[in-house]
Amino acid sequence: YNDGLKIAKQLLDRGQKEGDKQVITSGHWWCAVILVELGQIEQAQTHMKEYLSLLPNANANLYEGTYKDRFQNPEDLERICTAINKAGLRWYR
Repeated sequence: YNDGLKIAKQLLDRGQKEGDKQVITSGHWWCAVILVELGQIEQAQTHMKEYLSLLPNANANLYEGTYKDRFQNPEDLERICTAINKAGLRWYR
């Protein structure tokens, strides 16, 4: 997880230097997921708030629907969806 967090922070740095919103949102997204896995919920929520400030219409359903066929192990997708929910991305059911 520490290596993943380092890479996610590099995404943030690169996105900010290049002014690339998509790279910045990816950095915040992965920081949030990884920080939840590390048990750092408040920090994860901070990154998810930044993510949502850039993509205010994002929700967990969209992520799950987009990526449900891209994981060989469905439990991996479920773990990520649980993490993003703990970080503050909501489900709309």
